[in-house]
Amino acid sequence: MSSSKRMVTLLSPDKQTFQVPWDVAMRSTVIKQMLEDLPEPEEGAEDQTDPVPLMDRSCSANVLEKVLEYLKKHHDFDKSNASQEDKDAWDKKYVEVEDEVLFHLILAANFLDIKDLLDLTCKTVAEYIKQCKTPEEIRLRFNIPNDFTPEEEEEVRKENAWCEEAPS
Repeated sequence: MSSSKRMVTLLSPDKQTFQVPWDVAMRSTVIKQMLEDLPEPEEGAEDQTDPVPLMDRSCSANVLEKVLEYLKKHHDFDKSNASQEDKDAWDKKYVEVEDEVLFHLILAANFLDIKDLLDLTCKTVAEYIKQCKTPEEIRLRFNIPNDFTPEEEEEVRKENAWCEEAPS
């Protein structure tokens, strides 16, 4: 059976299953390593029957669905020789999600070892941080509580004053 027609079933930690084309699933290094030792089914036989369990909490059904959307789209891009401009435009729209979803995508991409998705999501967070001018703005942007007392914060600023100095 050609790998383009072969399917694999993925199982999320919350017991949802996803039928995914073999070639798409192979874009994750972790899934690829889990599947590479499985024998290829006989011609006409059913695909791999036991679902591949992705038991890391980062792979909940809603996040895994979003990850698979990315993998399928990039698989299609590669098959159609899409331009980098088209890929970049789609990627930009793809990461227009709430922060919580973005952070879960980072965790899932890391767990599943999908380098391109990890790079995209981390770059997006880095861009958000670059738009902030002060630590306070970063805290506000990402809803991070300040656990320093004013005295501790002043001490940290003094210790790290060299970071603020402009190069001459």
